Parts: sequence; C-alpha cells; structure tokens
Amino acid sequence: YPIKVTRKDWEDGALEILGQIGLRYAAVTSPLKDLAFNYCEPDDISSNLKAVNTLKFEIFKKVWLGTNTDLDGLKDLATLVPTGKNIAVWGGGGTLPVLKTQFPKARFISSRTGKDRDDSNISSPPEIIIWAVGRKNWETTKQFPDSRWPVSTVIDLNYTENSPAREYAAGIKAIYVSGLTMFTTQAKHQQNFWLK
Repeated sequence: YPIKVTRKDWEDGALEILGQIGLRYAAVTSPLKDLAFNYCEPDDISSNLKAVNTLKFEIFKKVWLGTNTDLDGLKDLATLVPTGKNIAVWGGGGTLPVLKTQFPKARFISSRTGKDRDDSNISSPPEIIIWAVGRKNWETTKQFPDSRWPVSTVIDLNYTENSPAREYAAGIKAIYVSGLTMFTTQAKHQQNFWLK
C-alpha cells in the first residue's frame, strides 16, 4: 500500500516508526530520494547519484540498504529518444542526477522558472522535451515550455494519465511518449533488489 511521507514526516522519524510496525521494503519517490540516500547504507550506483529510490531493511545488520533503479529505467526509455536532436529536460527534481548521467548534453530547465539551470551550458531550442515534473508540482506555476520551440517529441517520465506533458504535447501537436517504459523497468529492478 502507498504511504504518503512528506519531507517533514521523514525528518520527524517516519521511517523508524514504519520500520517498527513492520516495513521492510520501500519505493522512494521525489522529493525524498536525497533524504533516503543520507539515511541508508547506499550501494555504488546510488552513491554515484547521491539519491536512492529503493530501500530494504537488512534484519541481521539492522540497517536500511539502498539503491537507485531510476538509471535502469531511464536507459530503457532513452532507447526511444531519437539521436542527433537537441534535448531539453523540463523539471527534474530528485531525478536530475540520473538524467544528467543519461543525457549529459541536454539542456536542463527549471519547470518553476522556465529558465536554464545554472549548470546548463546549452541554449539552442530543443526538438525533444523530456518532461520530468508531476502534476502536483506543475500546478504551482502551470508553466509550459516555450511554444515557439521546434519540439517534435515529448518524452514523459510521468506514467499517470493526468500528466501535464500530455496537454503540452497535444497543444503543440508533438508526438507523446509515456514514461510507463521507465516505470516498468525500474520497478522490475526494485523487485530484484528486494529479493536479493
């Protein structure tokens, strides 16, 4: 069952309480991936990314172990991205480290401000948007990428039906690619981690 845990809940000891009542495996979503990383014993993958999306409690060591399966999912999704095109990542949050690993030449843009992030060194208009912001965070500003950009494809990291990326793609008549591929792959890798 999904259990909503806010950053404040986490900082107030939510994981300890959930562990006391029997939680042994957890999928961690943004914006808690950095907190999970700092709380657990991370593997090499998550140590490089400084973010964890999967936890399991090691009973004998009495410690939470962590990994990040987002990279596995993103690698699968990346096979759908046409090569030789200008790419921009819209949003990112807790997935930014993974996105930067997979798309180092992309332009990274804040979905809140519509401006390039500090470490983005590309200013050319994107032909592909990788949408990395969910409905809830998008609702705070309701900002879409510039409609003048020559975007032909929107690749959504979101896998929900109400993703704003669907509206954006329809509005500019672009090809829409759902994030279900990424979600399914990373979930399979989570299950493998839990069963080890």
